[in-house]
Parts: sequence; C-alpha cells; structure tokens
Amino acid sequence: EEPPPKRYIYWGPAYDINNNSSHESNTTVRSPHLEGEETEEEQINKGSKFVSNYVSTTKYSIITFLPLNLLEQFRKKANLYFLIIAILAFTDLSPKNPVFSVTPLTIVLAISAVKEAYEDYKRYEMDKEINNRQVDVCRPDLEGKNWCFKKIAWEEVQVGDVIRITKDTRAFPADLLLLQSSTNQGLCNIETANLDGETNLKIKQAIGSTYSLPTDEDGDMYPFNDKLQFKLESEAPHENISKWVGALYFNGERDPTPVGMNQFILRGCTLRNTDWIIGIIVFTGVETKISLNNKETKFKRSNVDVVVDKVLYFIFATQQILCMFGIIAHYVWLDNNANDQWYQYINSDGSAQTNFGELAILNYFTFLVLLDLFVPISLYVSMEMVKFTQAALITFDKDMIEIIEDETGKSEPTKVHAQARTSNLNEELGQVSFIFSDKTGTLTENKMAFLKCHIDGIRYGPGEMQKQHEIIQQVPTPPDMPEFDTKKCQFTDNRLAHRRNNPIINEFVTLLSVCHSIIPEYPLGKGGPVVYNASSPDEKALVLMAKNVHYFFYEGHVQILEFKGYDSQIDGHRFYVNIFGEKHKFDVYNMLEFTSKRKRMSVICRDPRDNKMKLYCKGADNVIYQRLKKDYKPAGDSEKLQGEWNKTLESLQFFAADGLRTLVCAYKEIDDNYFCEWMARLNKAKSAIENRDILVEECYDEIERDLDLLGATAIEDKLQNGVPEAIANLAIAGISIWVLTGDKVETAINIGRSCRLLSPKMNREDGSLYVIDPDEKMDDAECEILVRKSFEEAWEFLKDREANDPNQGFVISGKALSHVFPHRKHDARGREIPPTEDEAAKEAVFQQQILKILQKCRAVVCCRVSPIQKAQMVGLVKQNVEGVITLAIGDGANDVPMIRSAHVGIGISGQEGLQAVMASDYAIAQFRFLQDLILVHGAWDYRRISVLILYSFYKNIMFSMTQIWFSFYCGFSGTLFYDQFSGSLFNLFFTALPVLLGAVFDRPYSKEIAKLCPELYANGPNNASFNLKIFGIYCAEGVLHAVIVFWTAVEFMDSMSRENGQVVGFWTTSTTMFTSIVVIATVKMMVETRTWTRWSILAFALSLFLWFLWLLVYAALPVDAGFSNQDIYGVPQIGMSMPQWWFIILIATVLAIAPELLYKYIQRMYLPTRLNVIEELELYEPKRKQFIAEIHAFQQKEKQITDEQHEEEAATAQQTHLGFSEFQIGKDHPDYIMSQHRYMNLAMKKPRFSHLRKILKKKSNNEAQRTNVTSTIQEEAEEPVADD
Repeated sequence: EEPPPKRYIYWGPAYDINNNSSHESNTTVRSPHLEGEETEEEQINKGSKFVSNYVSTTKYSIITFLPLNLLEQFRKKANLYFLIIAILAFTDLSPKNPVFSVTPLTIVLAISAVKEAYEDYKRYEMDKEINNRQVDVCRPDLEGKNWCFKKIAWEEVQVGDVIRITKDTRAFPADLLLLQSSTNQGLCNIETANLDGETNLKIKQAIGSTYSLPTDEDGDMYPFNDKLQFKLESEAPHENISKWVGALYFNGERDPTPVGMNQFILRGCTLRNTDWIIGIIVFTGVETKISLNNKETKFKRSNVDVVVDKVLYFIFATQQILCMFGIIAHYVWLDNNANDQWYQYINSDGSAQTNFGELAILNYFTFLVLLDLFVPISLYVSMEMVKFTQAALITFDKDMIEIIEDETGKSEPTKVHAQARTSNLNEELGQVSFIFSDKTGTLTENKMAFLKCHIDGIRYGPGEMQKQHEIIQQVPTPPDMPEFDTKKCQFTDNRLAHRRNNPIINEFVTLLSVCHSIIPEYPLGKGGPVVYNASSPDEKALVLMAKNVHYFFYEGHVQILEFKGYDSQIDGHRFYVNIFGEKHKFDVYNMLEFTSKRKRMSVICRDPRDNKMKLYCKGADNVIYQRLKKDYKPAGDSEKLQGEWNKTLESLQFFAADGLRTLVCAYKEIDDNYFCEWMARLNKAKSAIENRDILVEECYDEIERDLDLLGATAIEDKLQNGVPEAIANLAIAGISIWVLTGDKVETAINIGRSCRLLSPKMNREDGSLYVIDPDEKMDDAECEILVRKSFEEAWEFLKDREANDPNQGFVISGKALSHVFPHRKHDARGREIPPTEDEAAKEAVFQQQILKILQKCRAVVCCRVSPIQKAQMVGLVKQNVEGVITLAIGDGANDVPMIRSAHVGIGISGQEGLQAVMASDYAIAQFRFLQDLILVHGAWDYRRISVLILYSFYKNIMFSMTQIWFSFYCGFSGTLFYDQFSGSLFNLFFTALPVLLGAVFDRPYSKEIAKLCPELYANGPNNASFNLKIFGIYCAEGVLHAVIVFWTAVEFMDSMSRENGQVVGFWTTSTTMFTSIVVIATVKMMVETRTWTRWSILAFALSLFLWFLWLLVYAALPVDAGFSNQDIYGVPQIGMSMPQWWFIILIATVLAIAPELLYKYIQRMYLPTRLNVIEELELYEPKRKQFIAEIHAFQQKEKQITDEQHEEEAATAQQTHLGFSEFQIGKDHPDYIMSQHRYMNLAMKKPRFSHLRKILKKKSNNEAQRTNVTSTIQEEAEEPVADD
C-alpha cells in the first residue's frame, strides 16, 4: 500500500507562485499543500485545506446532548426495559397511572444526565480555556510589507504559521519545527510530562541554517521577510510520538538539511529554562501527535457487571414466563367465570364481549407493567454512586500515602496519594488471580547505586580490597574537586583511583564521564553542589561514580563543531570534565542514543589528552559481545583477549547472582578520514524521508564494530520497602505472580529470590526452577527448534504436578518468547500485517501448550522481554484462562501495553515519569500498597457490591411476587394490590439508604486482619459472594418471603372486624402487606450487615421512619389535592390503631427472617468457614488482640530462626549457589504463612467455639507441607488455654 502523501510548507518570497525571488511583495505567497499538488494551479494559489487547530474533547453539544445522552442511557438494558414500560403505561392496558411509571425512570435518567452534563461542561470549559489561549504569531502589518508578532488565539493557528513561545506562555499550541531560540546555539529545554509522563527535561536544537540568523534578545527582529526563506518537506501525520522526519531546503538549496525529532516539538510539551523559541507549525488540531494518541480507551467492564447482565436476562425470561402464565390463567378464568361477571365485559356499543382470547392476550401487556419492579430500576444509579464513593475512599486512604523527599532540598517533602482513576473496577480488585509485574521501579526503587565493576581482569567494589588483600587508603581530593559523596556513592574501593594511570582504567572511567546525555544543574548556584538531570537512573549512577573517583563532569552544552576534512558543520556537544584537578574539553561529534531495540549507547568524541577520535560504547553484555573484535571470541587468535572476556563473563555472572544490573563497556579509536566518510553516509541516511530510521541504524551498526573491551559495571537497584512481605501475602492469597522484566536471567532470578517470589527450594539443578534461555546469537530457525523441544521437555517434567505448585518456578527469556509470539511484518503505513489462518492456528496451539506449562508454577519470571511481549503474556492468560481476572503493574512507558492489556492496570508513581499512571486504572506510590489495594479495598468492595446487587434483586422479587399471588384472587386481571405512588418510591426512598450505606462502609473484617490473613481473599477469585447459584438462592428467598408477606396479610387482616363492628377493607390489607415488605427488607439488610456503627443504626431507623412518616402524611392529604391518594386516604390510621396490625407485621417478619438466622447459627456453630471465624473474632476485642499478637510472634520467631541459619551459613561460607546466600531469607510460601488450621485454633479459644477444634482440625490443607520449625510452633499454639 502506498504511504500517505507528504506535505510541503513554504516561507519567504523565494517561494512565490511564479518562483520569482525578486518579487516586490515580502509576504509568504505560496500556501502549504500535499504531495502531488505541486503543478495544479488551484492548489498553488490556495494550497491544501488542512485541519483547524480547534480541539474539542466534549461528547455533546447543546443540540446533540439530549438525543445522544438518551441514546447512550437506553443502551442499558434496564433503562430500555423501563422505557417500554413507561410507553405501555399510557395505554388502556396499564393498571397504573402513567405518572408513577414515568417518574422513577425520569429520576434515574435525570441523575445520570446531570452527571454527564456536568462532566461534559467541565470538559467544555477546559477546551474553551485552551482554545482561547494567546500565542505570538508572525503576521504582516497593514501594508503587507513588514512582519511582526501578533497575539491570536490557539484555535486560529494554521499550518505554515511562524509562532513564538515565551517563558510566560510555555505551552505549545501545535506540533512545530524549531527555528530559533533565546540561546546562542538554538537550544531549548522541553518537558514532556503531559505527553508521555516523562519528567526529565529533553534538549531540542534548531539546525544551524535557522538559528544562526541574527536577531535581538526577544526574537522580534528575526529576519522573517529577508533571509528566512525555505521549503519544508514533512512526512504525513501519524501517532508515533517518538518519530518524525523531514527535510529543509534553505534559500533554494538543492541538497536538503535533514530534520527530525531533535528539532520537532509536540503539542502538550512545556518550555523550560529557555526565554523564548520560534518555530513553524507543521501539524494542527486533530493531526497533532497528542490528538492522534488520544484515542478512546477501551471501556473495561468488571466481571460482576458481566454477571449482572446474565442475571438481567434471567429476570427478563422469568418475567416473560409469568406474563405468559397471566395470559393462560386469565383466559381460563374468563372461560369459567365470564358469564357470572358479564357486567364487566360489555363493549362500547352495548354488546357483550365474547372474544376472551383477545382479552387474555392483551393481558400480557398488563402483566408486563404490573411486574415492572422485577427489575430494580435504581440498581445502575446505586452502583455508580457506590463505586464513586468507594473510589474516593481508596484515594483518601492514609495508609497508602508515600512521603517523597526532595533530593535538592529546595522544597518540602511531597505526599503521593493513591489514585482511583476509574471507579468501574473496584470490585475487580477483589477477584484478581494473576498479577503481572515489572521489576525495575516497580519491585525495586529505581534509584541506582554503582556498586561493583570489573576492569582488566580485576573485580572492584565494596569488600573486594579485603578479599584480595589490597588495602589502600582513599586518594585525597584534588583542588577544585567535590568531596567524595558517601550518601550517593557506595563504591568504596580506593584502588580504582590509585590506578588511574592504567590505560584501560583511564579509558573505562573516561567512558563513564563522557558517554551519557546528562544535563548538570546547580540549584544553589555555581559554587553549590551539582545535580545531574538524567534520562535514566542508570546513567546518573555511572556519572556519579566517575565523579567520586575524580573524573568530574561539571558542564555540557550543544556546540556547532567543525571537523577537518568534513565540509559541513556538525551539531554536536561539548562536555567539560575535571580529571584530578585538570579541566578537559571533550568535543562530542555524535551521540548514538540508547533505545530498547539497540540496547546500547555510544558517543564519538575527540579526547583532548591525546587528540585522538574515540568511540565509547556501553550496553548489554550480549549486544557488546557481538561487536567486540574477533580476537575476544573462540574463533580468534588471542588467548589473552579470550581469557579477558571469560573473566569478565565470570564477573558478570557473579554480579547477576547478587541481583545487580550489569553493563559492558568498550571503545575503539577512529581514523579521521574514515570518520569523514562515515559522516557523509550518515547525513545521506538522515536526509532520506523513506526508511530513515533503518538507514541510520545501519550506519550506527557499521561504526560500532571491532571494539576493545574495557570492563563491566554492576549497579544495585534496591528492593522497595515491604516488597517481600507483600509478594508473600499475595501469593498466599492464591494469586499467581509473574514478573516480566528486561534484565538478564541471572539478575531476574536473584531479585526473584530476594523478594520471595522464588523460594530457596527452587533451583535449576533438580528442575524446580525450570529455565529456558536460548543463546541470543543462535540462528532463528535453529532457535525455534530448540525452544519447541525445550517446552516439550518441560511439559513432560511438569505434567503430573498440581496447578500453581508452590515449589515450582519457571524462567523464560525474551528470545524464547519471540518464537511463542512471532514478530509481525508491517505495511507501508507501519500497520501490522496479521498472520494467515494456518499461521495463527499453529501459533495458538503452541501458546496453549506454553500456558499449560506455566499454570503448573507458582512463580514465573520472563527476562529480557520487550513491551509488546509483556502485553502478549498478559493476553495469553486473559484470553485463554476462563474466569480469571488479571492485573498488571508497572511504572514506566514500557509497561503501558501490559497495563492496558490487563483487566486491571496499576501504575506506580515512580522515577520514570507518569506515563504508566496515565494509562492505568489505579495508581499507587509503592508496590507494598498493592496489598491494601487488593487484599483490603478490593476484597471489601467485592463483597459490598455483591450484597448491593443481590439485595436489590431480592427485595424487588419479594415486592413483585405479591402481585402474582394476588392475581389468584382477582381473576388474573392485573389489578394492583398496592398504592401506585408508594410503589414507585419503594426502591428510591424506603429501602435505599441502608443498602447504599452498607455498600460503602460495611466490612466483614478489619484492615489489619485482611493483611495478616491473606487466605480470606480467596473469596473473590472463587466468586463466592456473587454467582448465579447465590443469585438463585436470593431469588428463592424473595419468592418465599413474598408468600409469607402476602398470606399473613390476607389470612389474618383481610375482613377483620374492628372495635366498632366495621370490617377492614382491601387497602388496609394492602398497607399491611406493604409495611411488612419494608420491615422485612430492612431487617434482611440488618442480617447482611457485618459492621454496626451509629451511622448504620441511624440508616435502618431512618428507612423505617420514612415509610411510616410517608404513610401518615400521604394518607392524610386531601383527596382533591391531586395526589391520587383516594385509595388509602385514612387507611393507615385505621390499621395502626389495631394491635392485630402490628402483630401481623411482627409475625411476617419472624417467619421470614427466623429460618435464615437459624441457618446462619448452625453454620457458624458446626460448619464455620474461615470468614465466619474471623467475623466472630472481630466481635471479641481482647481475643482479637491476642490473635494478632500470636501471629506477629509466630512470624517473628520464624524470621529469627531463618536469620540465624543465614548467619551460620555466611560464617561457614556454605553457599549452594554463587551469590545466593544473602537471599536465603526468602521463605517457602507454605511455610512462611500460617495455615487456616492455625488461624482457627487461635480464634477458637472463645468458650462458644472450644468444641469445634476437632472438626476444624480436619480442614487444614497445608499440614503436609509444614516444616519442622512450623510444626513445633503450631504444637505450642495448640496447647490447652484456659477459657475466659
């Protein structure tokens, strides 16, 4: 497919329609246009019509709000159903006044509409503020000769406009090409946090042709109509925010100057540390990259919502059955009784109605209206209100606040709260079965510290001097050098600084100080401490280490450089490095930046100490190894160099075993003539519009060859506080945890051990830690055969294991995964080409096999995986394992695909910006808060929303079924058995408050118990609180209670004599029934409530009070007041004056609720679940405290024993695996956490439960896996304890 057309933008009189450079007018004559329109006269004069810069994020307009909002609301099945009911209510078939059918629907629609209107108005206000922002745009004066800046609104900006952004406005209104800035070299600092979440500043630099033009200090005198004449060729707009290519033909030059992302600034960026910039608009409005990326996020629905939809289908089907029953029963009744009731069936012409079939069929619609409350109309509104409040409780949770200190010391510490960015998935947090986690910045702090290195065959780092018996004192700090920073640098090996005259060590530390893209800043002035603004924490750690061994990088800026033998100027950098008190100036001609694909970074610079051109390169070991001289490899001739690589590889394995992040450093000297030739090829590649990235990468790959090895670095990325405990608790909660990281296998394995994801029992020797890690250098075809064979062997090894085996781990590399999820080819527009049906079927079979293998394992670690592979692993589980909820958590931009792919996405507000947070559903500051989010809020909210849904259907079924029973008395004619107005308020007022309050605040156990007893979480993944079976039980309960309510009212109240001899009538019986329903529904909610507070008591009392107040007031209003209360006028006063009336309500309530109370009592006394025991324990504060204290004592004693074992092993140097000893504190999951048996034994020390020990002892499912230490502790806990 042909790529989309390029666009051409012109500036200056050299590009008028006649191509006459002597044109008298100094205006920009030629308009921008698309490719292929260069010769069309109409387009030459008018240009192409590009989109406006007006941007709107609103969903509605004043005209479209009502129809679109109603259309959206009636997509909900319940709302559409009640619309049909409301329409039927206006016909003669309805037994109700239409007002009482329309009113509830109107209230529900109005609440949702007001909410939508408010949110959309807020979006409109924001759009209005943004579109009306002012920006300086270059426009001609009244005579059309002189050009100057004039302020116009953002929405008026057009493609081809030259604009100025100042430090007062800062924001960019559209995507533009940088032409000039307030600095000498056309530099500016850009913050992209609003665009990609990255908080570090980016440097942009205009090309020399435009920034070298003279101007004044404000940019007003920039030569717009004189020397500034060019044609810009730009690629078509697309959504990739990291790619843009163009070519600038300046002053009619034939050879263009390539321009790219280094000169391109996007809408959404912010100008920092620069007074002003000037640029030309390339893309506007919806064609800007930020707008192209603002696609509507796929709406995520919770599993509970899906089940509710299924329930509604069941309710609709049941209602249809009852309506059909009404047709048949009414026809039978008419056939048997119509002659006796002839006076009710007379036509308007006086003839008798004889077509009973027609009457019966029309009765279908009567029953449809009659049973409208079968579907709780307020359910959706209630769920939205409850979820919104639950989300607010997550945001304001004080236990999920992290205090972040300011490194510069200029500002106060910052409090980072949890964020609920959506409220739709609160209950989904309580049903998670799989967690997919990034490592760096998610499990670790992402605050790197340089710890060890390997140079010239020697290992350096803390403790290495003592091991190698080379104790050397620290080198005195040279003049004008900063002191050794013990806080920021843990590298305490003094030998490195003393050996600086070793050429390899000198080049190694020089590489650390020069090969980077760091910007040094001095917040307290030049005399103060330096702060390095780095794009990654790794770079910062390397430069800090060089600084502490007195290779101090203290200043750097962009510089126009000239190179002898090369005709053009080079946009490079100048780095200033103070080496042991001597200041040196390094001219960096090229910076070959790091990408996730390249996995390396290089700089080409001239070393001022020997005046040689050198390339310094750092990157992943497998990538650098491929680029070393052949003498380092087995096919080479130098045993010395091969030995040096083997020693380096041994140190790399040692570093990785300690959980450190490793890089390999190399360099080479470059001949000046070769560099000139290579620069010519590079510039040609950069000038290409088509396939520029591929051609540039080929040039990079060419020069990054035949490198000399310098050494390896090892950086420590510490685990966040509480990560091991959090992972252990989440694993015991029954959640499978998979870590997806870009680190090498050894590093990932040992981080997995340190965070207790992998237990000490998992090792590679016996296959309990199964590793598939093919060589990166292996040919793809050969690798695929090996990978398939390895997985077949893995299945043979694991096929007889139980699912989620706590003693089995699995490690798989990205190289292996590339054959599980093959890379796709792309078309000319960059779109992925899907596989054929045969290819897709073959891949699906293999992926299913992999999934079966991984499901056997408690812990899975995927190493060296790309962002898309992370998302594919999530999708593998999400799409193929039925009934599970997946959660993905990460902190960086590379985690966004994974976060969006999972059912629930969690972003961590970390060191890598906010892009993960912006793509997430919930955001937290530290991984340990995932416990609070899942085990506490998730579990609570799942139970709460389940009770809300079940209770809503229960009370509506109970209310509606009384109409069915009454139909047996009224000939199935559809006559109402309750007051219409009161019935319309049943859901909205009389029974709403208790369930809403309970759905927000009720909890079965405390937060502390939730984290100490993670097994309680299993209720959610097992769907134990809300499923079709439980729903059926509640429905049956509603039907049974309807029988009790109806027959007690009819049998005991109907036709009862009063003191004055009068007989109570129909409406007294109806009111009795209605009152019984309200009371039973309220008491039922009391039974469902677990946490009783003053507010819950008030809600129950207020609910009953509202009903009785309504009865007395509504029934006392004058009949002619228009409230349609003529049926029950004065009725409540009659009923309430009779003792029998109150007794009947009491009898109905006891008959309805007593069986449930009896069942719950028997269950809790003789067959208690884990949750029942904990709920009982929460009622006894002294025993609760004792229970918690004993759990803490158990865990502390176990930790103490394990630590003593660790110290003993360290003292005797007994290490079963290199570098693993310090991670042996990780505990096997079944041993680490206390079993259900122990929980219950602690809780059973109350007298009322003491006789249950024997029953509960049989329920322990972990006893076979307990260690001797745990068994001893359990035996101590089970000794007889005196009952209180």
